[in-house]
Amino acid sequence: MAMAVQTRILSEALGVEVRNVDPAARLDGAAVAELHRLWLAHGIFLFCGVDWTAGDAILWDNRCIQHRAMPFDEAKYQRHMQRTTLEGDAPYFTSARGARIASTRHLAPAST
Repeated sequence: MAMAVQTRILSEALGVEVRNVDPAARLDGAAVAELHRLWLAHGIFLFCGVDWTAGDAILWDNRCIQHRAMPFDEAKYQRHMQRTTLEGDAPYFTSARGARIASTRHLAPAST
């Protein structure tokens, strides 16, 4: 049985810490409503930790996400990092209270 989603308000600037979210599981209506309410109020979520399994991957946008590596057993596990850089620049803005606005213009493919 999945654990209940846990949230904790950190501050106006830092947003909300969110734990125990299983991306493969369906959240019940109450959990979705609470996460939606917190998103509207704070606009910033901090997801903590990942329960890794073989084949998992995480992607993030360095322009709008703060992230850091967590300690792990380097002798037992292999960490593979690969950087991908997209050509062009899509403007991105995050307001102080949650509205996220991204450009809808399409980026032209790289010329060869």
